[in-house]
Amino acid sequence: MTKHHNKDIVEDIDEKPAETPSNNHLSKDETITAVLEVNGYGRESRRGSRRFSRRFSEPDFANDIERVRYISELTEEGEKKFNRLTWKQLVIILIVCAVALGTLSMPLVFAMLGMIGGTILTVGMGCLAVLTSYYIGQVKLKFPQVIHYSDVGRLLLPGRAGEILTKILQFIFVFFVMLGVAAHFLTGKQAFTTIVGDKSICQLVWSVITLVLLFICSLPPSFSEMAILGYIDFASIMTAVLVTLIATGISAHKVNWETGWSAYPPEGLSFSYGMIAASNVLFAYAFSICQFSFMEEMAEPSDFPKAIVVLGGAMI
Repeated sequence: MTKHHNKDIVEDIDEKPAETPSNNHLSKDETITAVLEVNGYGRESRRGSRRFSRRFSEPDFANDIERVRYISELTEEGEKKFNRLTWKQLVIILIVCAVALGTLSMPLVFAMLGMIGGTILTVGMGCLAVLTSYYIGQVKLKFPQVIHYSDVGRLLLPGRAGEILTKILQFIFVFFVMLGVAAHFLTGKQAFTTIVGDKSICQLVWSVITLVLLFICSLPPSFSEMAILGYIDFASIMTAVLVTLIATGISAHKVNWETGWSAYPPEGLSFSYGMIAASNVLFAYAFSICQFSFMEEMAEPSDFPKAIVVLGGAMI
């Protein structure tokens, strides 16, 4: 069947015979050569390559193919470095995020809501946090292009609306990270002040020391290397928790165990104080906000459910 339009003949593609694709596939070296030719690599390119080699201490190459192969292997090796995070290391990183965020504030939750209310809220929000983390992991597996939490905006809304939502989520994500760093910064300053006990030293000195320590701890470029610090962080936090428990037990023994703890909330508890307790629990379980970034460096992202189950059991 043919169609006539402005004296031009347009063939119906449905009636044309199917064409068999050519089997002349290029090898890896032939592909590299073709790419070099298309991009104009030649004598000038080799001179530029030698200048590039001298400038960046690359080895001398006999031709452009060797140089491209060297850069390709170097890039592949670099990518492997940022895909070494195991699910066990992911557990440590997520636990450190959760423990560092709100463990020491949990006694206040039980003091305000009572042992029953605090237990229900802690277990309930813990299960909800684990379920949320599981769904986040499923999104990452289905949409690998999501690297940070803010990238979800383009999945939720199409077009311009998705871009606007992404910008908003980027601001929220950065703001949350800044608050987390500020919390660690304030905790470090107060810790140095309490340990030293010298009120004559300016608080700014401890602030600068804390700033330097936080900067040094943030230098590892990959999360797999950061996991080593996670073990140290987890051990130090648990040591602080055990010391607090022992000190609390000694203090309670001195007052004949009249600690004021109750199974029910204290009388006259206002709504605002109840919400403060609930927000402390919520903040303690806010580890999943960085899960997209963590899973981006996992060697086997499909192993994340193992980390979530272990994390949930340990946290709850």
